[in-house]
Amino acid sequence: MGKTKTKRLLRRHFWFPSMNDLIDKEIDKCSACSVNDKIIKTFKTTIEPIQYPKDLWELI
Repeated sequence: MGKTKTKRLLRRHFWFPSMNDLIDKEIDKCSACSVNDKIIKTFKTTIEPIQYPKDLWELI
């Protein structure tokens, strides 16, 4: 979910001093969160240009 969405969700129901710091610390300690974060950040793909046909009805 991420820190921003987690904070937004918790703020709907709770508030206390240093809440942001505590949420950051708990998410940083969470092993499932860190694994998911690494997977999302390391996923890359190559972007290749589309080759358009030169004439009408030409197969690509």
